[in-house]
Parts: sequence; C-alpha cells; structure tokens
Amino acid sequence: MTENNPSKREIGNEFEEKAVKFLEAHGYEILDRNVNYRWGEIDIVTIDSKTKDLVFVEVRSRSADAMTSPAESITYSKQLRLKRAIETYLASPKGIQLGLKLDGIRIDLVAFEGEQVAHWKSFL
Repeated sequence: MTENNPSKREIGNEFEEKAVKFLEAHGYEILDRNVNYRWGEIDIVTIDSKTKDLVFVEVRSRSADAMTSPAESITYSKQLRLKRAIETYLASPKGIQLGLKLDGIRIDLVAFEGEQVAHWKSFL
C-alpha cells in the first residue's frame, strides 16, 4: 500500500516496532516477534530481566478518539487464540528450553492510545 494509505499489517508492524523499543528501554530481552500458528499469533516473546519471567506481549493501538480502548479490543475469541498459540510455543523445543531456565510466565499488553503508551503486566 502507499504511505498515505498503509495496510493494517504495516500499521501493526510499526506499533510492534515501537513496543519492542519501549520494552528494550525497560530492560526486556526480545526473543521472538510475530510467532504465527494457524490458530493464533504472538506479537512479541521476551524475558523480563527483573523478574526472569517469560513474557508474551500483545500489542494494540487505537486512536485517541476511538470508541474502545486497546484493552477492550482484545475479544474473548482473541484471548483463546492467543492462549492456544502460547501453549503451542511453550510445547515447542525452544519453549521447553526457555521454561526450564525461567521463574514464571505471564501475558502483558503494550497499548498505544494516541501518543500515549501503557504497559500492563499480567494482563491476561
């Protein structure tokens, strides 16, 4: 698509890149991005250097005047797809290896609303 009319995927990639920079600035080690399975996608997989948790991050954005917040945009169906993708990731050889070395697992949300960014730990 053109610069004036970016695709949904291009917009998503832009906000995921902003989320990665935000997380790295706060001491997170990025392990994976855009992990796709038939039944769902994980936006970012990272390690929280403070807690040693394996963190699965959902990235959402909304304009400042949107009718719903980024958090409200995560439907029950999306939650189920995300959890199934996480289960698949954890059962993979890489997930098993990571899980043995870390203290816990959590799902966070990095939300962009207009120019504001919020990081909600243990969102789901």
